[in-house]
Amino acid sequence: MVTIAGRLMSDHIPGLLTACGQPSTLRLDLSDVLSVDAIAADALRGLRDSGAQLTGVPTYIQLKLDSIVRHRRPV
Repeated sequence: MVTIAGRLMSDHIPGLLTACGQPSTLRLDLSDVLSVDAIAADALRGLRDSGAQLTGVPTYIQLKLDSIVRHRRPV
């Protein structure tokens, strides 16, 4: 279980991904998250899509996760 509190921004993502390990066995508690930027929301969506279980997701963050459009990076 990884618990996040406060604001989750793009510069936090490398540390978050390192702390998360295997997304398929991860439970990520977002109960105390105040806000996320677009890059952080994309990272959370990627973790969720890889099998991580997001718990305590505030409604406004859930809406961001459900409405974000993933951009493909050029190969």
